[in-house]
Amino acid sequence: GYPVLALRPAGFKEIIDSIRLLGAATNRREAAATLARRLEETIDRVGKKGSVLKKRGLKVFIALGWDPCWTAGPGSYLDEAVRLAGVENIAHDLGAAWGMMNLETVLARNPDVILTDVDPAHIYADTVWKNVSAIRKKQVYRLIGNEFYRPGPRLIEAVEELARILEGCS
Repeated sequence: GYPVLALRPAGFKEIIDSIRLLGAATNRREAAATLARRLEETIDRVGKKGSVLKKRGLKVFIALGWDPCWTAGPGSYLDEAVRLAGVENIAHDLGAAWGMMNLETVLARNPDVILTDVDPAHIYADTVWKNVSAIRKKQVYRLIGNEFYRPGPRLIEAVEELARILEGCS
């Protein structure tokens, strides 16, 4: 007999819409609206920085796990996050929001940056990757914390941290 509200946002717009819906459902519309506006401002701010960074043409590979290695494709919130920050996701044509990408394809696309949830030392030690630009430039970054892996308000806030990381990449 308890009312239930199930939310499953897939991207930034859905996260913000879910906040407003939850605010309405809990009679906290004003607090929800304040949070939603703050998150929208964050998205705008990162998007402006991202439009400048986009001109550099950086390519990123999002490596989730290592053996097997999954990645984020179009329609995923991580794909949206890196695109907002101004870089190209090399899995842009994966055909699904989440999936595995052929190793040869990843190597051929030669990402400039690797974002991962595993220890970067593990990736640097794997000789298969030695000629990849991200390895040569020492641009493998571990994204630690639930904020990068759960589509909620903290993900949007974490995008600013991601943008700072990417601004320092070449």
